[in-house]
Amino acid sequence: MGVRVRANLGHSSIIASETARSAESSPGLAETAPDWRASTKTESLSQGLADLMRTVDEMGGTANLYIVSHFSKAQEERTVARFRQEREKEYSDIVAECQEALKHIEWESERREFNFEEVEELEGDVEKIKRWYADVKQLDFWETPAKDQVDKSISEVEESLAAFVQKTFEVTAGDSGEGEAQH
Repeated sequence: MGVRVRANLGHSSIIASETARSAESSPGLAETAPDWRASTKTESLSQGLADLMRTVDEMGGTANLYIVSHFSKAQEERTVARFRQEREKEYSDIVAECQEALKHIEWESERREFNFEEVEELEGDVEKIKRWYADVKQLDFWETPAKDQVDKSISEVEESLAAFVQKTFEVTAGDSGEGEAQH
C-alpha cells in the first residue's frame, strides 16, 4: 500500500510518504510533524497523517491524503498528469515572477537608482524566487519539462541583477572618487 500526503501553506509544500525517497526530499517535514514516520504500522501512520492534516488545516493550508493499494494504468496516467499540471502551473507562476523581477531591475536602471538599498531589495526578490523554485522542485517527482524554462528565467534574472550590482558599484565608487578628485 502506498501513502502520500501533500500539504500546502502558501508557497510552501510538504510531502509525507511511506517511501524513504519522499522523506529525504522533504527535510522540513520532521519539524512540522515529528511523529509521521514513527512507525510504518497502518494505525500509527494513519494517526500521524491525520495529525499532520489537522496541523496544516489549523495553519490555513490545505492537505490532501491519498491512500492507494493499486492503480490501474489509466489511473496512474491521470494522477501523474494532474501532478505534472500542478507543477506546470507553479513553474509558470515562477517564470511570471522572474519577468516581474526583470522589469523591476530595468525600471530601477532607467531611473538610475543605483544604490545599495535597491541592491538589497532586488537580491531579496531573487532569493524569494529561488526558494519558491526549490520548494516546487521537491514536488516535481516526474520532472516536468517546464522546469527548464524556470532555470533559464532565473539565470536571466541573476545576470540582470549582477549587471545592476556592477553598475551600482561603479556609480558609488565614481561618486566617492569624484569627491576626492575635487579636493
